[in-house]
Amino acid sequence: ATTSNVVIHQANYSKQLFQNNYNFKSTNQYLIECGKDEYFRPDFKPIKTSNIISKICKNDLLYVSHIFPYKNISMLINAFAKYKTKNITNSKLYIVGKIMNIKYYESLKKIIKKNDLIDDIFLTGSSTKEELKFAYSTCKLFVFPSLCESSGYTLIEAMSCGAPILASDKTAIPDTCKNAAVYFDSHNENQLLLNLNNLLSSNKKLEIMKKKSIERASEMISYKTANKIFLDIVESDL
Repeated sequence: ATTSNVVIHQANYSKQLFQNNYNFKSTNQYLIECGKDEYFRPDFKPIKTSNIISKICKNDLLYVSHIFPYKNISMLINAFAKYKTKNITNSKLYIVGKIMNIKYYESLKKIIKKNDLIDDIFLTGSSTKEELKFAYSTCKLFVFPSLCESSGYTLIEAMSCGAPILASDKTAIPDTCKNAAVYFDSHNENQLLLNLNNLLSSNKKLEIMKKKSIERASEMISYKTANKIFLDIVESDL
């Protein structure tokens, strides 16, 4: 970045970081917030697919992103296990994402087995856009415990479909969701568990969060607009 004439950021978090920590000039930095895919919108129509994600229902929790250690999925599984122990519920947790780290993926399976949750937590693998739209629209709560993000495009997809969001307060995630999410410290499992208990026990709170997700998504630019802004910068006299 220090050798570039122009630096383009997806979130204000990184722009401010470059300016405050690395003394970058604001004149050669641009902010283009991650655009949204107009395909994603509330859609509750059941889908026919062999992927188990098609079984998700309105009582279930959802996580979507690739399977990397920094995504902090292990903490989510442990918190969900404790939630199931303390509450009489038939809620399931669907973890959707491509396996990018096989060692970490195997460790997640071990945690699930250790907590006797093989019938309650599903590692679905990758999903199609149709499957994702249905899952985002249907889930009771979308949980995103990542330790670090440049923006978080699955958060944008989830908000676009009206999913209530419980998310980590780290890096650019609050920039993406703003007031459309309830935040927790992704290093604090007890805080995550507390929020799970608080939100899942109140349909009223969840309905308010659904509306906030739709409102936040409506403020975001489309991919088409983001591309135009990018091209305008590239084609300008820098």
